[in-house]
Amino acid sequence: MTTFKITISELNEHTLAILQLLRTDKSISVEEVDAIPQWQQDEVLKRKKYLDKHSESSVNFDEMMGGLKEKYDL
Repeated sequence: MTTFKITISELNEHTLAILQLLRTDKSISVEEVDAIPQWQQDEVLKRKKYLDKHSESSVNFDEMMGGLKEKYDL
């Protein structure tokens, strides 16, 4: 099996025709994946800016997971 990743930035009549043609071939699987929503990108940038200014508020991942495991007896 060979896998290709193709990114289509804008669906138009040509790209839709190509996708429709690809879908007619049973040996080809076309999987549509939505882009990361803008609100989510904005939220990540907002959090990054906050952490850049307030690095002391960050928590070590391993310590945080250890605390959760201990708290919930996992």
